Amino acid sequence: MNKSNVKKTYSKINKNINSKSCNNDEKQKYNKKSIKNNDIMIVGRNSVRDFIKYNPNKIKSVFVKDKKKLKNMETKKIAIKEISDYELNIMSDENHQGFIAILKEYSYYSIEKILTDKPTKVLILDKITDVHNFGAIIRSANAFGYKHIVISKNNSVSVNQTVAKISSGGLVDTNIIMVNSLKDIIVKLKENNFWIYSTALETKSVELEKASFNFPLAIVMGSENKGVSKTILNMSDQIIHIDMKGTVQSLNVSVATGIVLQKTIKYEKNPKTK
Repeated sequence: MNKSNVKKTYSKINKNINSKSCNNDEKQKYNKKSIKNNDIMIVGRNSVRDFIKYNPNKIKSVFVKDKKKLKNMETKKIAIKEISDYELNIMSDENHQGFIAILKEYSYYSIEKILTDKPTKVLILDKITDVHNFGAIIRSANAFGYKHIVISKNNSVSVNQTVAKISSGGLVDTNIIMVNSLKDIIVKLKENNFWIYSTALETKSVELEKASFNFPLAIVMGSENKGVSKTILNMSDQIIHIDMKGTVQSLNVSVATGIVLQKTIKYEKNPKTK
């Protein structure tokens, strides 16, 4: 069968699944296997395998087309169910590659996670409420080696299905710390020798390319509407901003976060590099 015929066949299968050949009762039956309450679905071969490898305790169940694909992986404590492509396609319309994992209700960490792990880099998000931005930020943070992200319990987005999807696997070994007060956690970080760098376009802020960074550090990113709160800005060791060259004077917070984090890891590797 050539590629053209394969595409036509696959397209036909998908149409059948979403048409009368798969009635509402069938969809409801298979959907019971997927999301319940606050469960989160992870799809894709690499994402599911990584969760099994790094965070098996967060997995409720795994659905695969072929159990042999999980060979040599520690799955004794995980419920593994082998099902057909038909069933997998009903559970998710994403490119699951024959792998779907259902996570338990997401459990957040406390400040103790940072104090125990002693990371050199922490990301703090101040009033980020958009799930797509949060997911994209998690993805960038993971890519640049930021494994600890702090969010506030109030006025902040939480981890959900959309966030997991947008993060593209970044959620796998990222520790999300939820706190009642960002102010309190900054005080605690300072007590543990962390330097606090907040982003804001103010008269006393330093251009990112001219900034120097000390480690361990915490980068604070604020929402696009309100930015970092004044209280936190006043607690910061330095305020930084991204120099804009065009008529646009601001960036999407997820894009800005990626730029700032990339600069810090470049500086960590070579402090003389600016």
